Amino acid sequence: MFSAKAKLPDSSLTERELLGLECRVCSYGDTVHDAEEPKIFERCEGSYLYDLHGTPYLDLQMWYSAVNIGDANPQVAAALHAQIDRLPQLACRYLHREKIELAEMICDSVQRGFGMRQHPEIGDVDGLGLALRMEMCHPDGIAPWRELADRMFQIGLAGDLQIRGTTMGLVLDICGYYKNVITLAPSLEITSAEIDLAAVALDLFFARAKAQLGARSLWVWAAGILDYEK
Repeated sequence: MFSAKAKLPDSSLTERELLGLECRVCSYGDTVHDAEEPKIFERCEGSYLYDLHGTPYLDLQMWYSAVNIGDANPQVAAALHAQIDRLPQLACRYLHREKIELAEMICDSVQRGFGMRQHPEIGDVDGLGLALRMEMCHPDGIAPWRELADRMFQIGLAGDLQIRGTTMGLVLDICGYYKNVITLAPSLEITSAEIDLAAVALDLFFARAKAQLGARSLWVWAAGILDYEK
């Protein structure tokens, strides 16, 4: 039986060597190559992933992926058996206490961090459980702004944001027909402090992404020549 504590063999390959090897032996049919520079993660803890240089990335797509209870969480093992006996699984159409209370924490944090309409580029917002979706739009609130969503995704993986004295990144997921929707699906074990940190990070992402895109994207929208299919 696989042991979570088993020591994995260390690789002597550098990051550059690993990326070169990946180009040769890995499939290009997945979403890894949505990133301008694919990111290699070395380890994880709680709501964070760490790259080969030790830079932390707050993982906001964990729930959407395979680890919805946090990485290497020391409390999970102790709580797992008790939760299995009480309520191990519930379909999304039904409610449970933890879902409602955690959703309240997230809504309160977003309200504190963003206010009502701090970023008019946020169009439709919806979700199911803790999987939240924000649509990135041009100033009319309707036309999809794929460039903004993609720029925020790339900024997150750059891992060079200075937030509260720490250099870090943010793991996001892009979806939607026009690839202009940012999905926020954090660990079910995310803390109030981490939710607030994510709100601060997203605020900075918006500012940096819009600054990098500049007036050109706004001109394209205003001229009515936005190509939705690109």
